[in-house]
Amino acid sequence: MRRTAVVALFVLTASCGDDDVGVEDAGLEDAGREDAGHDATTDDGGALDASVDEDATPVCSEVDWERCVYPIAESDDLEVEGFIVEDPPFRRRFPVLVRYPAEGEGPLPVVLASHGGTFNEMGHRLLGPWGRTLARAGYAVVHMAHRIPAEADLPRFCMALGVPMASCNFDDFSPQVAAKAIDAVAVLDSAEALSAWFEDQTGRTLDLSRVGTVGWSGGSQTGMTLLGAVRYLDDAQTVTFTMRDERVVGALALSVQGPGFSGYFDEGVDGTSMDAVTTPLLIGTGDNDYKAEANPELTPAVRRQTYENLPGADGQQWLFYSQLPLEVGGHETHHLDDLRHPDERVVRASLALQSVGRAFMDAVLRELPEGAEYLASGDAVVLAGEAELLAR
Repeated sequence: MRRTAVVALFVLTASCGDDDVGVEDAGLEDAGREDAGHDATTDDGGALDASVDEDATPVCSEVDWERCVYPIAESDDLEVEGFIVEDPPFRRRFPVLVRYPAEGEGPLPVVLASHGGTFNEMGHRLLGPWGRTLARAGYAVVHMAHRIPAEADLPRFCMALGVPMASCNFDDFSPQVAAKAIDAVAVLDSAEALSAWFEDQTGRTLDLSRVGTVGWSGGSQTGMTLLGAVRYLDDAQTVTFTMRDERVVGALALSVQGPGFSGYFDEGVDGTSMDAVTTPLLIGTGDNDYKAEANPELTPAVRRQTYENLPGADGQQWLFYSQLPLEVGGHETHHLDDLRHPDERVVRASLALQSVGRAFMDAVLRELPEGAEYLASGDAVVLAGEAELLAR
């Protein structure tokens, strides 16, 4: 294990809003409407209260679909920032922000959060809806800022990753394919220092034996790479990259790319990009997960192919697939921007995705039977109204 130097500063605040604007593939903008009426949970003025009424017996049905939400005891969330991760071999230096529950005891399972798009200097403030969702459900969510490497640092990437120097430029080589996973590994290598800093500043502790990831759009690549997904680094498709890390026990991947995009393939000499992924994984996408003007060839069917190429993991690799038609919700729905959407169909789909995400994390990171039972119950499909929930 390589050593990673860490510099720690400190800021502690209540949870605040942030905007997520990123790029799914190079040069393609994703407009994420993160706060301003699009909070990630429903217990503070949102559409629903997802908690269980102890005096009633919840019954999930099409008529009472609000009873189909995954029931948990939610907490308010807090956030702390100021921890700086340094990765000298790649000259990577970036801040993290940690969201965590205001209430509860015991070590907190850890979720590494990777923002959408490619690079963003303030990326640790993005992916707020999912960060708040998981923090309020009892997780410490570590948001990373994936910063663009200086052009002078590209040779370091190319030499370490086997990219020919003739292709070592921003036109022929896509450093973001590797950089996000490299950043996540740097955080894992810094985990003990991060845990000590977090305890010093908040009085809470981290459970470093229970680590998962969450990522949306371009950020979905991070977790899948750490689970063993293989992708091409260069346009010539001569150099492949993966960064499997057994410290990550599960990943939540929203609005994934598919073969032909972001280095993914399904006709390589060694099979598909996903053949070696045997760890629990939940993919969330759907028929409305489409940006026709920005990236017309990245269709919902292409996104779905990522799940279809998985080898299976004893029923622990899941696909939540919304069947809402195009332009009913959209790409940002899978970012949890639409929990207060005026169209009830979009709200239901959003609550279902939020529910399966929380249930998946509970089942995998905490090994709670309630999470596995919810995923197997079919309640999320009833809640969504128009969706599939598949496992392999």
